[in-house]
Amino acid sequence: MKLKVLKGAKPGREFTILEGENLLGRALDAKGCNLIDLADEDLDQKISNEHALIEKHGSSVKIRDLGSLNGTYVNSQNRLSEGNEIDLKNGDRLILGKTAFVVTE
Repeated sequence: MKLKVLKGAKPGREFTILEGENLLGRALDAKGCNLIDLADEDLDQKISNEHALIEKHGSSVKIRDLGSLNGTYVNSQNRLSEGNEIDLKNGDRLILGKTAFVVTE
């Protein structure tokens, strides 16, 4: 599974979601997680250092906001509350700050 940039510095760029924990943000230390460093995509600097976490275990993929300042949105729904998880599937659209992604196989 991958995250493909729809709106950001490099539309079309893809990030691989690995098995286990994947930290979305601009942190220097992923604390044992796979870091998906979005600093280069976030021209407006709206993505927090530790913005959200995607956990992949087999076919189960969930995203959780980590208390980001500018929010995490899935399929243009209401902002995710800190700590709440939502299932992700192929075709889901994510917005972190002002950067947009689509989940792909």
